[in-house]
Amino acid sequence: MLKAKVTIVGLGLMGGSLALGLRLAQRVALNPHATHLTVVDANPETRRAAERLADVVTADFAAGVREAAAVSHLPYVVAGTLMRTAFGLGDERTWTVSASGFRDTARVAGTDPRMMLDILLTNRTAVLAQLQRYQSELTEAIRLVRSGDEAALAAWLGETQREYPEYRTLKDER
Repeated sequence: MLKAKVTIVGLGLMGGSLALGLRLAQRVALNPHATHLTVVDANPETRRAAERLADVVTADFAAGVREAAAVSHLPYVVAGTLMRTAFGLGDERTWTVSASGFRDTARVAGTDPRMMLDILLTNRTAVLAQLQRYQSELTEAIRLVRSGDEAALAAWLGETQREYPEYRTLKDER
């Protein structure tokens, strides 16, 4: 097992906040969905032990927090805003036309809000940075749709379509 003097911080799908520290990391071995550990001040032996516990290990704390904000915390906020937007229509017929894309995107909105509240506030700076990046991308999407420029919108959509297989390939390698 890992030496107690090493600080291990759990992130992402392991659940909970950075404050859970070593207790959470020790439970990672029992969690088949654990994907991300940030190891701070670890010697090579400890790093190798941590790599056996999770798919991804980084020694850069700031990068680990930024990455978790982008791919774990931001999707929760996006899913929440999607649900609020759809429910805001106030029409039950909305759900009869909703398809798998809505279901897949909105799924994480069902996460326990107490856990997400802790995660969002503990990681506030990184979450805000990713929300601002997302807002910038959303603003560009709005601009493209508003302009009616089919070629520019097709190029933007094509770029996102090309990025997805790269993500899947990298994710599936883990």
